[in-house]
Amino acid sequence: MTIVETDGQERIVGGDPAERGAWPWQVVVILTDLIYSSRPFCGGTLVAPDWVVTAAHCLDDDTPALWQSLQVLIGKHAITHYPWDNDTAQAVTSGVRKVYLHEGYNSTTHDNDIALVKLETYVNVTSNIVNYACLPDNGTQLNENSYCFTSGWGRLASGGDRPYILQDLKIAVISNDVCNKPFSYDGSVTDNMLCAGYWEGGGDSCQGDSGGPVMCAGDDGRWDLVGITSWGYGCARPYKPGIYTRVSRYLDWIRHRMDQGNSV
Repeated sequence: MTIVETDGQERIVGGDPAERGAWPWQVVVILTDLIYSSRPFCGGTLVAPDWVVTAAHCLDDDTPALWQSLQVLIGKHAITHYPWDNDTAQAVTSGVRKVYLHEGYNSTTHDNDIALVKLETYVNVTSNIVNYACLPDNGTQLNENSYCFTSGWGRLASGGDRPYILQDLKIAVISNDVCNKPFSYDGSVTDNMLCAGYWEGGGDSCQGDSGGPVMCAGDDGRWDLVGITSWGYGCARPYKPGIYTRVSRYLDWIRHRMDQGNSV
């Protein structure tokens, strides 16, 4: 998540270690300028065998030079000092074939903070360790106070340590009207964004969770990707819930770009 008024791509505070295989679509994006300085810097969500959804602010440079320096790890539970070491037999490491940033992404307002990553590797489902997340249906409405989950390897406090184990956190959907109140985000939350967390603070995504998923369970039991960790003021502050890209606003764009990428 982009933390406004602090340095870096920061943003799970107040969460718990996730059970292995709980979020089999969670990926971690690794920057590998030099293999010995490889570091996780963003999350993402596997939505098809060779496609990952993440935040545009993670990849605000869609040049081949960037693609060549990225690795995507799928099926990981623990991130050690050497994040390419597979901690599960089914974990997959892939290079990046192409990155698609949303054309309307605005780094100042954080609007349209979504990107698609085309993987070099075709990822097969392996039981509950690697799987694809569902996209929401067109017109999906989230009720205020609906509970969803976010996950990632982001910092446990603003500026704090990163966990080795994937963390998850139950969060509540908060209406944009509430989050746009003057003492909260004062009108900065657009219709393309989703506000979620805890109004009183104490639980939030944090630094390093950027691009990761917000998942909500439907009545049919399936998990839908409804949000992408995007930005916020600090981590877990009162009246400053996390702000996420609202995926339902981008279904046509996602499908168009995936069709385009699959035809190349």
